[in-house]
Amino acid sequence: MPITQYNQVPNPRVEGMPCGGKRRTEPYTLAKLAQVSETVIADASEAAGEDWSITVTDSETGQQYSLAFLSGADLETTLDNAIAALAGDGKFNDLFAATEDGTDTLTLTGRHVGRGYAINVTPGGSATAVTTVTQVAGGANLEFGRMLGVAGRKLGRQLTTGDTVRDLAGVLFRTDFNHTRPFEPADARAGFDGMVRGKTVSLMREGRVAVLPVSAPSALNDSVYVRIADGNLGAFSAAADGGDTLDISSVARWVSLPDAQGLCELRVNML
Repeated sequence: MPITQYNQVPNPRVEGMPCGGKRRTEPYTLAKLAQVSETVIADASEAAGEDWSITVTDSETGQQYSLAFLSGADLETTLDNAIAALAGDGKFNDLFAATEDGTDTLTLTGRHVGRGYAINVTPGGSATAVTTVTQVAGGANLEFGRMLGVAGRKLGRQLTTGDTVRDLAGVLFRTDFNHTRPFEPADARAGFDGMVRGKTVSLMREGRVAVLPVSAPSALNDSVYVRIADGNLGAFSAAADGGDTLDISSVARWVSLPDAQGLCELRVNML
């Protein structure tokens, strides 16, 4: 019987790919997040008693909910009126937690994770209002090759200001189970890649992984930092950036310097 030979062409190495050798992991669930929307208001001719309204459309059911309130003599009072109206309406209070910054921004945080809403604030008079979704329903995908933190028993989360080494859960890495489609190095750079929240995955507690550092090491004995604030949360770096980074040299070290793609091999040992 003839033997048929198959040559398997491996995917190119990309951010978050394990680099072989012994690897130890622990399962963590990546919880979904609630939608957060911010409305920034501008009013050149503030006046009390103007008719304002907030309309919310449920993206899943198409149901609409509307709420009316009156403006105050200034934006701060108008925001106070909006908060009072939202808190006093049973349906809106069930759907959102409402806050304001005392200046020009109203924030609505959904009470139901993974549920999306289109929010429209209609001001009276000459005022304008622009609403932006600052956290999508469910939360944005988590990027591979990033360090995650512990949110609770076997719950993973993005790192945040004030985290210490004791708060680290492990590195989110690619496996055949959580990332099976073919991918190219450009995928991660363009933002088309990552882990959908709401899943249970294995986080690397010990092992080697390819990472794309914010600041690359120039020597293998350079310190290892991870970002905990101001963007690129969980990304690794060889340079400190004040309170925006955490020194994790006690549990991580560089194994290789940047290749042609800028990727470095990092070893973690958090056991």
